[in-house]
Amino acid sequence: MSRHILFCATCLAAMSAFSPVRAGNSSNADAAPEAPQPRRWSMTLQTGIAETFQLTSGGVYGLGPAWQNRVTLGAGNLFLTGDTMAVSGWTTHDSHSHRNDWLASFSYKLRAYRQGNHSLYLGGGLERWRFPSVLTGARD
Repeated sequence: MSRHILFCATCLAAMSAFSPVRAGNSSNADAAPEAPQPRRWSMTLQTGIAETFQLTSGGVYGLGPAWQNRVTLGAGNLFLTGDTMAVSGWTTHDSHSHRNDWLASFSYKLRAYRQGNHSLYLGGGLERWRFPSVLTGARD
C-alpha cells in the first residue's frame, strides 16, 4: 500500500511544480483572454451479462454467466479551467459461484501548460482491485 501513497505524493508534487493556466492568463500575448468555463458533470452507467468474467489479459474465470456493471462519475473545470476528476466503479457477479469481483478508481488531470492550440496535461490516479475469482484471489 505504501507504493500507492508514494506514487500519489510524487504525482501531487509534480503537479504543484507547474503553474496551471487559469482563465484569462494565456501564455500567448496576442490571444484573447479565455473566458471562465462552466463546470461540466457527467455520469456513465453500463450493465450487461457476459458468458464469464474475463480479464483483458485473456484469463477466463468462473462458470458464468457473469452480470457486469460499471459507473463513472466525472467533473470538468472543477478547481481550475481545464481540469478533470473522475471516480469509477466496476463489478462482476458470477451467477454460479456467487462471487463478486470489483475495481474502484479515482483520477485527476489538469492542464499544466498551454501555448496557442497546444496543451500539456498532467494527471494521476489510484485503483483498488479485488478479484477473488482469480487464482487465490487478487488483492491489489
